[in-house]
Amino acid sequence: MKLHRPLGWIVAVLLVLAAAGSGVLVGVRTYAGTEAALVSAALARMSADAARHADAIAGAAARGHEQLLAATRSEVMVMAISYGANPSQMTYVARDLQVVMLRNESFLEWSLIGPSTGHGTGGLELARVRRSPGDSRPRIVPDADLGARPNDPSVLAVYTIRVGSTHGTVTPQPADPLGFPVLRLATGVPELVGDLAPATMFGIFVLDIDIRPALLAMAASNPPARLVNERGEYVGGTGRLNVDLPQVASGLRFTDTMAVRIAAPSGEVAAAGNVAKLPGGQRLIVVEQEAVADIVDDRGLLENAVTAGAVTAALVGAAIVVLLTLFRDAIRRRTAYV
Repeated sequence: MKLHRPLGWIVAVLLVLAAAGSGVLVGVRTYAGTEAALVSAALARMSADAARHADAIAGAAARGHEQLLAATRSEVMVMAISYGANPSQMTYVARDLQVVMLRNESFLEWSLIGPSTGHGTGGLELARVRRSPGDSRPRIVPDADLGARPNDPSVLAVYTIRVGSTHGTVTPQPADPLGFPVLRLATGVPELVGDLAPATMFGIFVLDIDIRPALLAMAASNPPARLVNERGEYVGGTGRLNVDLPQVASGLRFTDTMAVRIAAPSGEVAAAGNVAKLPGGQRLIVVEQEAVADIVDDRGLLENAVTAGAVTAALVGAAIVVLLTLFRDAIRRRTAYV
């Protein structure tokens, strides 16, 4: 019995092609599996970062809300409500706010503003305490420098919520004259403690809180995180989340956290977002995004996949050579006995 040479070559070629195909399949599966694992790990990391940054913003808002409500019920405020918005009473109020701000270094500016109707104060500042950037001691603003803020969006928003609730927002662009974005909280001061009718407000407290440490921490993340206000605007920058990542913007209206791999105008991206809830129910968003190509590092991953495929093909090819050699020797020994 003799193995025909052409048939042997055909079998050998087919087996080598099978080995090469196995190598290609291993390379493709290695690439796909590694890419999915890398993107999944990146999404988990970005989700954790976004949650941490959102907690920092929500925590600052909660502390400010607590101090605002305490101020509306303070003994000094009750006396001012009893005696009216005269200059001497407002001086006491300003001093009381100054003491609170001394204990809270992130509080930048605290104003008491007259309601739009009643008391003849029509949106005028009754008292204001301000801490300049780099100045540890807040200072009472002189009466001559107090102004009117009837059209301040935060002031107007107070008329749409219950007294005792707090409206919060983050200024999208640097707030004048502070020069950087701030967390702004506003709440009504009722004439009578426990009175829930907005028409009987004595005034409105507006508190600006420094969130620069939180914003710097976001910028230092890898990739950088961005804060988005309730109108979808990037804080301290240009653009809108619902234009760049509409799936994330719409999804975070109904859930507090999201991590997705989606197509974007610039290419496929991995994005993670987390909601920072403010005391008044407003929802700020912290979002991170990174191009999938940057996460995966296509060149390095492709080289690894090709290497894996080549090693697999080499091993299978070597096994085929060994098997063919053994098969040939077996045939020769069998024909030698015949």
